[in-house]
Amino acid sequence: MIKILLLVFSALLLFAQPLTNENFPRYKKLAPEVLDIMNNKTNHIVTCFKKEKSYNNINECISISGQPIEALITSLIPEQTDKLCIKDLNGKLGFVWSEKNYQILISTLEKTIHRNNANKKCLKHSKTVEEYAKCLVKSKAS
Repeated sequence: MIKILLLVFSALLLFAQPLTNENFPRYKKLAPEVLDIMNNKTNHIVTCFKKEKSYNNINECISISGQPIEALITSLIPEQTDKLCIKDLNGKLGFVWSEKNYQILISTLEKTIHRNNANKKCLKHSKTVEEYAKCLVKSKAS
């Protein structure tokens, strides 16, 4: 567990810096493992969500992480926060349960896994930051 945390923190520090050809080899070494960890956790959550189409099941699946569904949404798929959640009078986010939002949640998490896999593939086949950037742009177009 500590190794995973150290790996994630070192990757986050690396990701916070501008990606240059000098630090690209380190990024290329660390990022795939971080992407794998993220994908494994996300895939586990999606698989659990799909077991039963209900708000209770979502809460049960997400309770393992110790965070509410809103935290998952804002951290993994922030672009969907306004679609899937509303703020109460105190400004606290709340997931709005509906079959449509359930489908959006699952499909967006699956797209995140796909995007991470494309990112990993680009990293594997790129020798420079420029090649990596071109590959990422190309992967988003497809």
